[in-house]
Amino acid sequence: MTNTTRTGRGLDVNALANATAKVTLGFKCEAQLKMDLAIEADRYSMSLSEYVEVLVSRRHENHSENENRGEVERLKKRLGIYENEKLQKLFEKYKGKPIPYRDINAIERQINVSDLTDVYFAIMESLKM
Repeated sequence: MTNTTRTGRGLDVNALANATAKVTLGFKCEAQLKMDLAIEADRYSMSLSEYVEVLVSRRHENHSENENRGEVERLKKRLGIYENEKLQKLFEKYKGKPIPYRDINAIERQINVSDLTDVYFAIMESLKM
């Protein structure tokens, strides 16, 4: 089966699918881009061809990194709910000290505050649900 690319040249998909050796892929680009890629390749002690192959073969990994960055931003926003200004002020007030609270059974308790989560724990433990 031969597919036609936008250049009008035939692309033998079967030959590519059954190829056991590397094949050549060429493209036209600005001279400055080629120079930048050659400098980067040299920095990694690679040929220009090897370097471009690595970049192209990792194109999906870069997409995953972008997705991961988006997920990290979403998680940071969600975390922001718990690490708000009031909680931070309570943490600064009680840092290194015990914070008193009443548990759901109205029993006086305290927790030594060494982390923001200690303040959060004291608040959550004092709520009746």
